[in-house]
Order: sequence, then C-alpha cells, then structure tokens
Amino acid sequence: MKKRHKLLLSAAALIAVPAAINYYIKKTFSSPFSSKYSQLSYEWKFGNIKYLKYGNGKPLLLLHGIGIGSAGHEWDNVLNALARHYTVYVPDLIGFGNSHKPEISYSAYLYASLINDFICDVIGEPVYLAASSKSSEFAVSSYRFHPENFLKMLLVSPTGINGHDEKCPNIKRFIDLPLYGTFAFNIMSSMAYQSYYLKKQVYSDCAKVDLITISKYHKGGHYGGPANKYPVAAYLSGLLDVDISKTITELKIPVHILWGADNKQNSINAVYDLNQRGFNFGFSTFEKAGLLPHSEHPSKFVKLCMEFFE
Repeated sequence: MKKRHKLLLSAAALIAVPAAINYYIKKTFSSPFSSKYSQLSYEWKFGNIKYLKYGNGKPLLLLHGIGIGSAGHEWDNVLNALARHYTVYVPDLIGFGNSHKPEISYSAYLYASLINDFICDVIGEPVYLAASSKSSEFAVSSYRFHPENFLKMLLVSPTGINGHDEKCPNIKRFIDLPLYGTFAFNIMSSMAYQSYYLKKQVYSDCAKVDLITISKYHKGGHYGGPANKYPVAAYLSGLLDVDISKTITELKIPVHILWGADNKQNSINAVYDLNQRGFNFGFSTFEKAGLLPHSEHPSKFVKLCMEFFE
C-alpha cells in the first residue's frame, strides 16, 4: 500500500510541477515585450504584425532570424545608424516578438507571403532588404513570387543555399504537447539556457552577450504564453526549410552575402559551393563574429550597407 502511495505521489508530482511552472511563466510574462522604440501595427490576414518604422530615406526592410526569443530586437545595435540614411522597417514576424502568435501551420510560404504583403501594404514601394539566417530563405522565396518588390538583398549567414537535412516532425509533435512540450519549451526559453546558447552557439565574443541581450531573448521567448512554441516547433522540425540553392542563382537583383568567420551553425562551405556554380554575388566575412555579425560589429555592418545599397 505504501509503495502504491509513493507511486501516486510521484505521478502527481510529474504532472503538478510542470503544470505549475507553465502557469507561473504564462502569468509572469503577460505584458507585451518592451522596447525603447514605439511599434506600429499592421493588420495582416493571419494576425496583427508589430513593426518599427524609423528614419528617412529609401526603404530598408530588416528581417530577424528564427529561434527562441527571436524578434526585431536583433537589429537594435544598427537601427539608429541605419535610420540616418534609410527609412528602416523592422517587423516582428508572425509568431515572434509582440506580433500575433496564432496556432496555425507555420511554413516558409507563410513568411514569404507576409514579406510581400508587408512591402505592398505598409511600405508601398520596392525595398532594400537585409535578412538574417533563416529569414534569408523567406526573402529569396518572396522574390520568386514578386521580384518587383526588391531592389537589392543583403543575406546575413543565410541558410538553405546548400540544401537541408531531412525533416524531423517528431520534434514538433513533442513540443506541441500541452504539458511536457510546453515545459520543455519553457526550459529552452529560460535565462540560463538562453545565456548558454547565445554564448556558445550564436556569438563569437561572449563578453558581448550581456544581461540586456539575454533578457531580450528570454522575454521574447515567453511573451504570449505557450503560443510562442508553435513557430519554433516548426523550425526545429525542419518544416520552415526551403531549398533555395537553385532559386538564389536566379535572382536578377544585386545580392551580397555576409558571414561571420566564427559561425558555428552554418558552414561557410555552402557559400563556396554557390560560387562554384557560377552565381555572381558579393561576399564579405567579419572576423571574430558568429551567427549575427551585424550585432557583434554594428559599425562595420552599417558601412557595408552604405556601400552595397548605395
């Protein structure tokens, strides 16, 4: 009898503890993600999109990468400097930041559609575009549907230019679980895990991963409750992948690729393969930079933008 009681208590704890933590986090992060910039709203067909519009000049659209806590804050280190020369637009893509987080099927096509609709409905003219990592795939896919929307593309640490590994839908199935999937996602969104991940996998210089940076990703991964996990689950499962190895070579606009020399997530060999296939593009490497060279070396990035876009 005592053994049975212990088993029942253990089973209750296995349910109660994750449930309590999930509930606490949902209540704690009920307020919108704070920013020193005032965000505007775009009522898109799948939900409200929050974005920044800052500066004067030709329109420059900045697209953040995809991951836990990702949002427009990725571009904070370069926003002020770029706004002196361009009208800068920085949206939180659907499912991220302060934008709506619907429980829908997230795909590269969804994001490509958002990019084109945002350009047409909000900006109203062709744009210069800078896209980070995964969003480079969405940007190139957007061009395929509406090439008239783009003037030039700067792709930062782009993925998909050399294909992808096989999809793993079981990851999504697990993260979608209401109790344990949400609990696992909350662990990955924690301050401790975000600090570890940013220092070990994203940045080259750990000293640049300060408490403010960690807090942005931490809060960004929690605001909106469990709905944060849906696009990330799709991403980790490979459901956002699109092979742009052929499409990128068909772009009829100037393209420049920027790489961090210490990028631990995307192999630079993909760029060499692209060059061997005869695609004509500009290429720059920032030393002592990882996945986000624009964040680690903002002055160099702004200079590159000025040279390429002008």
